[in-house]
Amino acid sequence: MYRTTRAGVEKTLYAIGKSLMSGRGLSSASLAVREAISKFGWMDQRGRADVYGECMALAKSCLKADGKRLPRMLAFGFDGVMMAFNRAYKRTWVGTKRRSVVTGMRLHRQMADPVVFYLVSSHQKPQPAHKDLQGRLLVDYFWRSALENAGIDPTTVARFVRNRKIRTVQWAMGDPHYLITRVNCRHYLIPVRTSYALSHTLTEVRRLEQPRETKVRRPLTDAQRWAEYKDLRVAVLRKLEDLLGKRMEMGK
Repeated sequence: MYRTTRAGVEKTLYAIGKSLMSGRGLSSASLAVREAISKFGWMDQRGRADVYGECMALAKSCLKADGKRLPRMLAFGFDGVMMAFNRAYKRTWVGTKRRSVVTGMRLHRQMADPVVFYLVSSHQKPQPAHKDLQGRLLVDYFWRSALENAGIDPTTVARFVRNRKIRTVQWAMGDPHYLITRVNCRHYLIPVRTSYALSHTLTEVRRLEQPRETKVRRPLTDAQRWAEYKDLRVAVLRKLEDLLGKRMEMGK
């Protein structure tokens, strides 16, 4: 489970629980949820709206619950909120990674000796859509203008790209591969000097730029995901029951 998702679920459900326990109804819950969501600076407007909608749907379903039942109803009903946070995080991941690659390639184009070739990194657990891409040489779609702007004759590069059937970075990042931008993709692009790419074999380029595969953490098993989910449920339930207990103490 993403840390952002866990933190988001805990904070928004606490906000809902606190508001409903106060007896001030949905208007109070709405304000509390908006305030809690505003603390997550990584979320975009669409993500905030999505999470807010799921939170308010949950709050409405719990509106008539008595104080003792409320914590359990929230702790066992947060799936929609959790998935909304997941969606928001995935969209943010994609946007951030894409901007990072685009900015990096633009800077490389502007160098006195432009870099237009990139080696796709390799690791031991590639996603199926990326298995055939890792260790492959790609070229920036805008390679020709980058070389011409630097006063370099693009003829040799054009022949090299054509003969080796080299695809573009932009192609690999698009449908259906979504290299780098696919959620949880651990690949990255390794800049390769143009002169080196043209004068060496792909095997030599790989040996120089990435002599060893990157070691990535193994993905969680279904059992581990389920354990994290149950742990979050317990954490939410405890916080809300503690809050309820304090309110009952104050009411005595």
